[in-house]
Amino acid sequence: MGALINLGRCVCRAGCAAPQIHLAVDMLTGMLEEEVGLAAQVVRLVVAGGSVGSLDTIAQANQYSKHQLALQPINKSLSTCKSECSKELDAYCAELGCALPLDIMPGAEDPTNVALPQQPLHRCLLPGSSRCPELVRATNPHAFQLDGVRLLGTSGQPVDDMVKYSQQPDRLAVLEWCLRWRHLAPTAPDTLTTYPFHDRDPFILDATPHVLFAGNQPEFATRMATALQQQQQHLPY
Repeated sequence: MGALINLGRCVCRAGCAAPQIHLAVDMLTGMLEEEVGLAAQVVRLVVAGGSVGSLDTIAQANQYSKHQLALQPINKSLSTCKSECSKELDAYCAELGCALPLDIMPGAEDPTNVALPQQPLHRCLLPGSSRCPELVRATNPHAFQLDGVRLLGTSGQPVDDMVKYSQQPDRLAVLEWCLRWRHLAPTAPDTLTTYPFHDRDPFILDATPHVLFAGNQPEFATRMATALQQQQQHLPY
């Protein structure tokens, strides 16, 4: 069993979700006696973007509107808030990284490049947890294998962009489109910012993943899909 979750805005919003996060960390690290069996089944944790914080959460913490925040230069107060978010995330990741393999992906408003594919969060943002041998500062998109099962996913930007510019509200259907079209970001580069590769398209699916996922979605849902080769794929978000 694997876990695909998103700490996201919960880490940076002024303590509103701290109890839930602490409870999740305790469960995943086997500290909850009644959940030890469940924790033992989790073989890998993937934090699918949105971990350090967004303009919305920083503006809320400093009583600015998002528009005001975008127009003014970064001041000491905002820098401090962002730094505190990183410290909280680092502390959670350090605790989790000592208990199980942990992959942390960047998201749309995390401190890395905006254009896809996004590069990993710099180790200076996670000085404590970066020492954990089981921590992987992953890219977005991120592909990996678990016991022969191929997993591939993003932090949600391609799905969000396709929903924005189509009449399809079903996000699992959008993920299935990506699978059938063999392309992870069909709207790039027209409406989704991507790096201008001139000799290749890194978003083309050369091999069909067994699990295709997207983070930072409004709710959790899964679906089994059948690709052109009559293989079944799992689509969680």
